[in-house]
Amino acid sequence: MIEISQQESFDFLSEDYAELFARSDATAFQHPIWLDRLHKVLLPARGAEAVTLLGRYRGRLVFVMPLIRRRFGPLSLYDAADLGVSDYNAPIIDRTLLAALERDEALRNQLRHALPRWALTRIRKVRPEQIALVNSLGASRATFMELNAHEVALSAPFGEWRSRTLDPAFSHFLDKKRRLLAKKGEITLTALQDPAEMEAALTTMVAFRAKRWPNDALKDPANFAFYLDVARAGQACGFSCMYRMDAIGAPGAVMFGLRHRGRFLFVLLAFDFERLRNYSIGLLFIESVIEQCIARGDSVFDLTVGDEAYKDKFATHAVPMQACWAGPTPMPALCDLAFARFLKLRARLQPPQRPVTAS
Repeated sequence: MIEISQQESFDFLSEDYAELFARSDATAFQHPIWLDRLHKVLLPARGAEAVTLLGRYRGRLVFVMPLIRRRFGPLSLYDAADLGVSDYNAPIIDRTLLAALERDEALRNQLRHALPRWALTRIRKVRPEQIALVNSLGASRATFMELNAHEVALSAPFGEWRSRTLDPAFSHFLDKKRRLLAKKGEITLTALQDPAEMEAALTTMVAFRAKRWPNDALKDPANFAFYLDVARAGQACGFSCMYRMDAIGAPGAVMFGLRHRGRFLFVLLAFDFERLRNYSIGLLFIESVIEQCIARGDSVFDLTVGDEAYKDKFATHAVPMQACWAGPTPMPALCDLAFARFLKLRARLQPPQRPVTAS
């Protein structure tokens, strides 16, 4: 029997959770450091109410699903705990439990009631390989979002990967831009390790982005503190990476990303648009980081969610995101349709926002 419980305060840095995460196929956005900082830094700033679903099998922690509860009078809506910073949401489920589920129908039936039964639950930004796991907890409806992630497979050596993967015209374009920029001065790529340098780089990123998007979310002190905390804590164990590219004697671009099981996930990017826009430094920066990823043995460069056109230049393939719903019938279907119409109405009423491009 699986013992299912809800906990409003869960220690994501506990040994129990670290061991479960290692035994699961969850994504980098369920990493102990990421979820710990999300709950300790962002949740208080947002005034959100955390509810974490826990499952124990024979005393061992076998699944965790981090949620946020929103109350609308007598009604409750549970959302995946991402607060706008996590690109992928997924339950953290022990592979041993998955094997047991294949053999034991009673266990499967019990797990299907893990999600709150008399409230609506919505888990968005679910990768295709995670859909079955979400459904195993009791989701009854899954629909495609108008949103994709984009990723490209990597292989060594870099030169062969580049010639085999990138369009020759794009490679020529990058070479031309790099030569033009190099004529102005040395171009250097630095993987930052010093905490003070990380804070300075993130501050530079805020300044770069604010010039193009005055209401950029990174200006929010809570978001800034969250990313800085993750960068500092994650660097020591190889979970996070922050890069700075210097050009013409000054910082030209900054990137923050995560590493998980051979996958580099690109999370934030900013560059000096006013000074370096004619050199396509964003594209040069991404190519340079890809070269670094290949050198250390990474197998996937994941540009995460968002359908910005520049991602296609790196021969990425699209990974469709889905949204899963659970609750009393027919609430999931009705709310899914209502939410889709709301998004379309909002898109018509709000002026389009420029994406964070890399060109």
